[in-house]
Amino acid sequence: MKVRKKIIFALILSALVFQISAQEKSLLESTSKVNWVTKKFNSNINLNVDKANIKMPSGKTTAINKIKERTPDLIKDPLLTLNVDSNNKLGDCITDQEITYNNLNTIILNSKSTLGFFKKDSSDFTTNNSIQLSNISSLLVKHTSPYKLKKSINYISSKKYTGIIIDARGSIPVHGEFLNGKVEPCFFPKIYSDEMELIYEKNMVDSQKAKTQGICHYDYSEDESRYSAIIGNEPLRILAQKTFGKNRSDLIIKNDDALKIISIPENLDLLKEGKVVILLDKEKLIYDVSAPLKDKAYYTALNKIKLYPIRDLLGPDAIEQGPDGGFKFLYNLKFVPNSPELLKEEIPRIKDCAKLLKDALSEGSFTIFVEGHTADIGQPENQMLLSIERTQTIINALIKEGLPKNIFTYRGQGATKPAKGGDNSTPEGRAVNRRVEITLRPLQTYIQRAN
Repeated sequence: MKVRKKIIFALILSALVFQISAQEKSLLESTSKVNWVTKKFNSNINLNVDKANIKMPSGKTTAINKIKERTPDLIKDPLLTLNVDSNNKLGDCITDQEITYNNLNTIILNSKSTLGFFKKDSSDFTTNNSIQLSNISSLLVKHTSPYKLKKSINYISSKKYTGIIIDARGSIPVHGEFLNGKVEPCFFPKIYSDEMELIYEKNMVDSQKAKTQGICHYDYSEDESRYSAIIGNEPLRILAQKTFGKNRSDLIIKNDDALKIISIPENLDLLKEGKVVILLDKEKLIYDVSAPLKDKAYYTALNKIKLYPIRDLLGPDAIEQGPDGGFKFLYNLKFVPNSPELLKEEIPRIKDCAKLLKDALSEGSFTIFVEGHTADIGQPENQMLLSIERTQTIINALIKEGLPKNIFTYRGQGATKPAKGGDNSTPEGRAVNRRVEITLRPLQTYIQRAN
């Protein structure tokens, strides 16, 4: 309970800070877009010179310096949302200290920027900032010597290829989640056979090539002339069977296709050289990058949450700030053993949860994400299925209490993310892991502002 009070106090403090800063006029704002094909992250940064009281044209240098000073603050949050691998975003690498904010700020400040121009009939002075994604991904390449796969005991007739193309466009099955989804790009995708044997990952690639060009090239076009320098004249063409991982960025291919690579030493060398092209849908490769903006609606909802009475029996077991700027409510709900059916005595807590969510949602600035977890008992696939079914139980129960169906998204994690204190070797630890996390996510905006 003390932890919860500390969290709520921190939330209150952040609200007070916002209320002070909101009284100031917004001077700067930015919009960002990522292009995984060109491997660039672009941001347009606007300074309102009238609000900043900067006289033009004499104040042009002042305007440019002011923009440069605040550029890291303006584009850092959207940048941190990029997928690094199947489990982590760039923000997670900061948290895990694989890279530092100083690393990121240095890259941002040293990135290419235009001199600036005025929008037509506007007082907005605009510059463009362009970051080469390899400048970031190279910091995460730690190995010095690549390794090769061990020779497979299986063999298939194959030939020498000049490169590898994996077509992962469209909706394909998500491994372990019993639903379909589209593959997401990331810095370091992994490739598995359908027997879940690892075929490709960043440590197989020559470290210098991994740092300078990345471990794969993403594209959306079937026009192979666009990337012929990578795949050559006789590439191995593969159709992805499934996607895998929390971020849905890993690929699963047929075992026969995997063996076509493994069976020939020269084809294994293609992995070392990073001669891999992955085809994804265009909208997955070129898009506006969003990060939640904590606006007035956010803090109005926050005020309602902080006033929520602490009830040992009915309320959430904990309230945390979510990684995306939202609010995470943790419930250790009791289900029928090995079943998605909620015990009847938990219904009052669901009703109470629905009331809390309705109060926060009244501002219209949130969606709801439900994540299900299980104890580590039985087969992983069964755990995953059960966690998904339990999220559906919770969602259906909340809908029954009057919450709109269209604002829900969900994900089952099985036993892959045990909670703090969730030791699966003890009954008490397993009970902690049987939980549902309900997160209020701010509606995304493509505009970042600085005052």
